[in-house]
Amino acid sequence: MSLIKLEIAVDYPIQWEFSRVFRDLVQNFYDSLLPEEFAENFRYSYELEGTGYHVIMETKKTDFSYEWLTYVGGSTKTDNEGEYIGKYGEGFKMAALRIMQMGEMALTMHSQNWLISPVTYNETIDGRVIPMLGYDYREVPNDGITRLEIMGVSRNHKTVLEEALLDFCYPENKLFGPVVGKGTQWELYERSKRIIPCKQDFPNLKGILYVNNLARGRLDFPLIINYKKTLAYDSRSRETFDDAKTIDILHEVVNLFDSKTSLFVLEMFNKKWNEYPKDAYDINTKYYLVCQLVRNIAKDEIMAGVFKHKYQKLVYIDRKTNDFIHNRLIDETKAWAKENNSKRIVNPIFRLLGAESLVQEYENIKSLIYIEPSEIEKIRADILYITIKEIVPLKLTSKMPEIIIDEDEKEIFNPLQFAERNYIKEKGHKKKKYEINRLAFRHEDFQDEAYLKSLIKMAEALLHVYGTDRSSTLTLLLTHLGQWILEGADIIKKHEIEWNNA
Repeated sequence: MSLIKLEIAVDYPIQWEFSRVFRDLVQNFYDSLLPEEFAENFRYSYELEGTGYHVIMETKKTDFSYEWLTYVGGSTKTDNEGEYIGKYGEGFKMAALRIMQMGEMALTMHSQNWLISPVTYNETIDGRVIPMLGYDYREVPNDGITRLEIMGVSRNHKTVLEEALLDFCYPENKLFGPVVGKGTQWELYERSKRIIPCKQDFPNLKGILYVNNLARGRLDFPLIINYKKTLAYDSRSRETFDDAKTIDILHEVVNLFDSKTSLFVLEMFNKKWNEYPKDAYDINTKYYLVCQLVRNIAKDEIMAGVFKHKYQKLVYIDRKTNDFIHNRLIDETKAWAKENNSKRIVNPIFRLLGAESLVQEYENIKSLIYIEPSEIEKIRADILYITIKEIVPLKLTSKMPEIIIDEDEKEIFNPLQFAERNYIKEKGHKKKKYEINRLAFRHEDFQDEAYLKSLIKMAEALLHVYGTDRSSTLTLLLTHLGQWILEGADIIKKHEIEWNNA
């Protein structure tokens, strides 16, 4: 028996909870085995003995020298960056120190012909006696087993013991379902039906992001992703990432997915295909992931063809730009689509996979069903507009909207179909929300007997400058419209004569 001095003060302030200590101890075994061999070659058990648990971790697959457990900054893993969770050789030393600081527990480690256990010894520094951490070293028979034991683990840590192996990426992990795809730097699995332990604290938690084989991030969709890369900015404590950092890493790894895997994930996000970020800091959106998945699929002609065959009725609406004329067309398309589109609207990125432009479709239809009014129809439209200006005590438009005639009687028009947002504040007038530039009528609206009906139709349409059909302001104004019509009966009668004489 001999003492190995580590030159680490016992009161060194390491803020590790038991769960972190235990994870690092398991990690030493995990790093010594391949993930594919971890379940087969790692033996783990714990039993209640007296007032605490006796924990055993062991493997016959590998062994190593105790000397690697005596240095901070030295490790058997240093030359294999990216292949191991640990690297700096500090985990076991810090775990041993923290167990000693917690008290009650006792730890031993055995491999080859040696066995060590943490002990304290005293050093005199500048006249002061400082308790230091060391190892009690003994030679024992080589039984071909590498074994770590912890005695006296509190009953309070039972959950940690039960869930100790879930933090690591290996196919037999009970959180893992079938494999979806693999690359040199990534692995993707479905989630099993087993409940993730901390789900009660995070209701939206459905999947897990592993980075370099260790659970690091929470996902709100049921997949397991392992990104096999050492992150340059990662801390040695390997804490759980916040949601923003998890999203950043997720975008990075999704870039690497092959087309088949991308299609699988894209279909999982099926309900998000027309989602847009709410703002520049929206970390809950799937928009950017969907865009990248679509790009991945579009690079593969075969998988792109599979998608196009399966999803044939997809259309998209262009994003607005600085082109005000085209933006007005986009607004018209959206209003038209509410009553007339039967296809599924998705993000413009889906044009890479065959989705058609709904704006273009609307333009094509509009060119077929909208025509110029006749001269008599133009005169009678002017009469309606003049009448409304005289009986409605509100400034509705700066000029008369363009009148178009619809020859497709199946179409239902929204008065705001041809409107645009109004950003002008006029002093002394009620703030208008929209500017109506065009109104659609049918031929029958300009027949001899249609004057009063068409007058009300135009008035109701123009009152939409103050709000949509669901706005309380418009509801109130439509109530007043009846009053204005009654009060303006003489004016209406005068213009009706002009209508009949047109």
